Parts: sequence; C-alpha cells; structure tokens
Amino acid sequence: MATTIKTTLSFIASTIETLDAAETPGITERKLTHTAFNVSKTIDGNTTPAVSVISEQTLGDASGTIDFSALPTTQGPENVVGKRLKFIRINNRGNVNFVLSAGASNGYALMGGVSITVPPGGVHQQWVGDALTTSDGTHKTLDYTFDADDEADMTLIFGPPPA
Repeated sequence: MATTIKTTLSFIASTIETLDAAETPGITERKLTHTAFNVSKTIDGNTTPAVSVISEQTLGDASGTIDFSALPTTQGPENVVGKRLKFIRINNRGNVNFVLSAGASNGYALMGGVSITVPPGGVHQQWVGDALTTSDGTHKTLDYTFDADDEADMTLIFGPPPA
C-alpha cells in the first residue's frame, strides 16, 4: 500500500478580553472569548486541492538551499518536481530574521515572487492551495538565510497540480 498523507490545518487564535466594570455598566459577563475567525480544514490525497508529500526539517545553517528534487521526507529524499507547494510553516527559534526566497539557481517563486521573512520567535503559516505554480526542472529551489547559531523548523506540504 502506498503512503498516504492526511493533514489537518488549524489557524487558531483564542483571546480572552476582560471588561472593566466601570467602563461597561450593566454587562454581567466580564470575560469574552474571541474566536470568530478561526479556520480549520482537513486535506488529503482525495480533497481538492490534494496533498501527497510532507517534509519536516530543522534548519540550522546560516544559509542553505532546499532542492525539490531531493526533498527530505520520513522515507528518505523524495523528488517532488512536477508537484505544487501547497502549505508552508516556519517556526523561527532563532535570534535573527529567517528569510526564505526563490533559489538563486532554478528558483521556485513564492507568492508573487516575494520573500518570506519570519522575525525572531515568529511563526509563518500559509495554506496556498493551488495558487503557486507547478515546480519543474528550472523552478525547484528555495534559499534561506539566518544565523548559523540559530534553528528554524520548516514544514512543506506538496501535492499534484490541478487536473
């Protein structure tokens, strides 16, 4: 049986606001929980868009290149050229900005060709579905830079291009 991927993506913020009695007379419930715009979705090989490959890695060099033709996965390096990047998450555990951009050689353009900058202690999480282009032999690398003494955790999820 082939390996399958099922991912639940959650973009959740839960904020408790405690109202001041003097500023809000007549209101008895002083604690309000704000969760109105939370989003959660489950995606797999049968959803539209579908997903089929996940890569999770801790990056610890000052700079490097992520090559889609040898993407680290739990089953060893996998060639995801011909697939689309659907989801990206970066957790910057370092003390300087983490910057991810199209590779200098055979670069894969992120949303509009912009770089993603994640500040120290910050998290970037983005579900792009089918918005990005399909990777190919000349569009298959991402470059990252930050500090050699720092670490960042990265999750990349790929799937087939739309039919």
